[in-house]
Amino acid sequence: MKSTVETLEPTKVRLTVEVPFEELKSEMDKAYKEIAGQVNIPGFRKGHVPPRIIDQRFGRAAVIEQVVNQVLPGHYSDAVNENDLRPMAQPTVDVTEIPNVTGAQGGQLVFTAEVDVVPAFELPEIDESIVVEVAPTEVTDEDVEKELEDLRGRFATLKTINRKAKTGDFATIDLVATINGEQVDSASDVSYEIGSGTMLDGQDTALRGTKAGDEVTFTSTLKGGDHEGEEAEVTITVKAMKARELPKADDDFAQMVSEFDTMEELTEDLKKQAAESKGVPAGPRRARCPHRRPAGQGRDRPARVRGRPPGRAPRRRGRQAQREEGSPRGCREGDPHRAALRGPGQEVRRAGLPAGADRLRDPDVAELRH
Repeated sequence: MKSTVETLEPTKVRLTVEVPFEELKSEMDKAYKEIAGQVNIPGFRKGHVPPRIIDQRFGRAAVIEQVVNQVLPGHYSDAVNENDLRPMAQPTVDVTEIPNVTGAQGGQLVFTAEVDVVPAFELPEIDESIVVEVAPTEVTDEDVEKELEDLRGRFATLKTINRKAKTGDFATIDLVATINGEQVDSASDVSYEIGSGTMLDGQDTALRGTKAGDEVTFTSTLKGGDHEGEEAEVTITVKAMKARELPKADDDFAQMVSEFDTMEELTEDLKKQAAESKGVPAGPRRARCPHRRPAGQGRDRPARVRGRPPGRAPRRRGRQAQREEGSPRGCREGDPHRAALRGPGQEVRRAGLPAGADRLRDPDVAELRH
């Protein structure tokens, strides 16, 4: 095998690889033997059909194609190693020449491969004269407050409201889409956060200022279903309106969401986590706060025992309430008419809730496992 490299760009090269027939002969013999064992030709036992008969019946090109597909990846890898290249992506391969398809066996396989590579560069010598200055990064009160607000948002509740709806409120709605007076799609009992923009264009504007019992109509382009891309008249019936209420940040909250007994301890832990996210060394710390657990993992409220060291055993709360994973609030299973009325990321099984909204819970639910 012979290979050459042509630099097309600082980070892109073209490899040209030439493989003589002699290096392909063993693979050609294997291919002929494999084909001979698969075909039935009168006058010859299965597995004993001579290569010249296979060439006459099926053409040598079919055999060569099988061999090329078999050997090309290995020869490409050998050429990459031979030329000390560091590919960053899959190559674009073009076979420019194959062995003889007629007459005496011979010729060669030639292919090119264009691929993005890590460019060659030299590292400077590092000595004591080199000074690297890093801008100081401090954790501010705003950073800690943001961490706390994010945590409070995960344990927020939804409460019914009588005022007019505004951005951030959650509406339970029925939707009906019509084109030229004919109903083409509908969805029922969808929970939607106003302002999230996860369903139809114009839906947020139509819902602002509404109350439970109101009915509004607007024109929008459907985003799925048989009438995707068509303009339809959409009627929304508001069945309920709720606002998000954040829990009070006190010691009880700290005990509910973490391993800590007081807000002071929780705030200190949040400060360390804010430091980690900004790349600031946080120093030694206690066991990691459970509110950083991966989504989908449940947890129990830890026991309230002051002074207990890290690793304390949790206990179950008496008011623990958990919804079934497959039956989220406001979702009607089996509804076949949801696709056109929901945009990308609008999961039917989550009753139209945008990402994160399904973590909200009603006041009578003690804790919603994530």
